[in-house]
Amino acid sequence: MKVAVLAFLAPMSVLCQPLTQEELCRFATPRPGPIAAARESAPQVLLDLQNNEGLASSSNLFGLWPVTGSRVAQNAFAANCPEIGLEGIFYDPEYFATLTTPGSSRDWFKYFVFAHELGHIQNHHLSGLNSAKPGPVKELEADESAGFALAMMRAPIAAILAAVDKINPADIDIGDHPARCKRRASAIQGYNRAARILETPEFGFCGECVRAGAGTGMYVRAREIANGAAILPAAVQKCGSGPPPGDRPLNFEIDLAGFCAYGSLPADTVLTWENVGFCH
Repeated sequence: MKVAVLAFLAPMSVLCQPLTQEELCRFATPRPGPIAAARESAPQVLLDLQNNEGLASSSNLFGLWPVTGSRVAQNAFAANCPEIGLEGIFYDPEYFATLTTPGSSRDWFKYFVFAHELGHIQNHHLSGLNSAKPGPVKELEADESAGFALAMMRAPIAAILAAVDKINPADIDIGDHPARCKRRASAIQGYNRAARILETPEFGFCGECVRAGAGTGMYVRAREIANGAAILPAAVQKCGSGPPPGDRPLNFEIDLAGFCAYGSLPADTVLTWENVGFCH
């Protein structure tokens, strides 16, 4: 019997060869989901996600199975195990035990990973009518759900987009996992869906995935432009409206061709004459 499993694409250095579908389901036991029957056993990351307004507990029973070992380290997987008639989330319990970063702020990256897997269950990707959808469509829908979930927890849009960039650095489609910009756009759609519920400002973005600030400018579209690297046309995008706040590059051919980055420039950085210049 075929087993469905959906995993969030982890950094390749973290997860080189994940467990197979059959290996994951060996950890599964026929027990109901924690929200329905055993809330006290649920990991805090899930309780935090489901305790927020607008995130109703799933009416479906689902399992939560902690799994240890290097092949599941720092990750979570949503899977359907038909042998026991239950779907659920397999996760690294040690990794999700700490949900804050130094300075006691929330580790939004971990919340996004878990919310993405929960999104697969909530969107019925593992069984039912939506299980027949193409893999990339499922991934984007789960990203939209994760963006919504974190926005309902009042996560800043910058943290949500940073989570997408961290876990999926590729700017091209890889198997079932869409390119970074497509996933950013889906997460933004989820954020804006929550903003309409919370009656907070929706997030405007430029092109497919750039988070532009005030005023017209050239923004980093790539995941990052490394210190000293040449500024390439595909790595930047002109965004924004209205006059720029001061003198800044506005045209690639005139202002940026042949220039390099001064310092590491992550996605969404606006280019200025301080962070770009002649290549050394």
